[in-house]
Amino acid sequence: MDTKTFYHRLDVLFKDPVVKNNPYWNCLVLKCAKILTNHSFDETYYGESIQLFSQGVSRYYIKRNKVISDNIAQLFHDIQPDVDKLDTSEADKAFNKKWLMRNLAYGLIMEAARNGGNSSNTNIH
Repeated sequence: MDTKTFYHRLDVLFKDPVVKNNPYWNCLVLKCAKILTNHSFDETYYGESIQLFSQGVSRYYIKRNKVISDNIAQLFHDIQPDVDKLDTSEADKAFNKKWLMRNLAYGLIMEAARNGGNSSNTNIH
């Protein structure tokens, strides 16, 4: 996905009523958007942001849809073997893992916005 498309989709997401009108979602998406646009790849910040988002999504979906919550948890569990297969170079493995995690986080944001928008009650207690 090119940069222009990425920012356009991110902008659309922020205007989604589910995100816009819910402080919890707004904060979560904002924090994850920062990591998605952070090209310095600070490892600590990166890891914390991914963890924050995965926990936030899991908490949300545990009430809404147990299957989606389990699938998200499984995605995080399954990503490491895929990274290990990508390249023999340790430096490339580290880069590829970050690239995959960025894409996974972006996918989760979009998934959360879509499914949250379909919910009759978008408040998180």
